[in-house]
Formats: sequence, structure tokens, C-alpha cells
Amino acid sequence: MVHLRRSRGFTIIELLVVIAIIGILATLILVSLSGARAKARDAVRKSDLSQVKRALELYNSDQGTYPTSIYPNITFGSGTTATTYLKRTPFDPLNGTSQYQYKTTSGTPVTDYAIAGDLEDETSKSTLPTIQTATPGAGTGVYTCTASCTYSDGSGKTGQWYQTSND
Repeated sequence: MVHLRRSRGFTIIELLVVIAIIGILATLILVSLSGARAKARDAVRKSDLSQVKRALELYNSDQGTYPTSIYPNITFGSGTTATTYLKRTPFDPLNGTSQYQYKTTSGTPVTDYAIAGDLEDETSKSTLPTIQTATPGAGTGVYTCTASCTYSDGSGKTGQWYQTSND
């Protein structure tokens, strides 16, 4: 008489295969989510710069000039007569402390400005450009530096930044 043995569970090989498949799927999901997070932070950067642009235009309408600096606060004025044009000072969303780069034309009154933030969906990741190539009054859009780019961390990487300015 032949005795048939009944299996009461999974073999160790079957369990290892299932665990490996779950690990691969989890890795793929995490990789795709990190790209989505970077794109979301880029959207926040663009939104922040758009809000700052509106505040700068309001300031210019009131004062007849653009401010020479927007940090450490966004009141754009001094003393008790200062008008607050933004409720919160915008910082880069990756670390919450890096400032967006603000550049103006020299002279009085200040007639043109550019404000920029480094985009994360490229190789440079968490650095902000010194925007030496950004031009006040040059418009709004994504700019790409393909060679000899100078970033605030001293690297010469290629990368993209988003700039807005008075158009």
C-alpha cells in the first residue's frame, strides 16, 4: 500500500520566491514615488516663485521700484510703514532653509529682477544655481545650463532651473 503524503504548507523555495517578488515590486514602487516627490517639489518651487513675482509687482506698483533684496523677510519696506506683500517667506521645499536666488539690475530705481530656483528632476538635485546666467527682465521659464554651470555647492554640473522675472 502506497502512502500519499499531504503537503501542509509552502516549501522554503516557494516562500523565498514570493518574498523576492514582493521585494522587487516594493523597490519599483519606491523608485517611482521618489520621482513623483521631486516633481511635486518642483511644482512648489514654481508656485513659490509665482507668488513672489506677484508680490514684487505689487511692491513696484506702490514704490515705483523693485526691492534690492527679498530676504530675510518679504515686507519689502522698513519701519512702521512697511507693507507685507507675502505672509510667509518662501524657501526651497527640499530642506526648508535654502533661499531662492534673487538678482536685480544695478542702479536706482531697480527696474528689472530675476528670481530662480534649481529644479530637482535632473542630476544636480539639492543645489541652487547662482543664476549668474539668469537675466533680469528676461521672462519666465525653465532654463538649462549644459556646460560650465556654477552652482552654490561649487560644482560645475549641468542642470535646469526655473526663473521668473518682470516680463
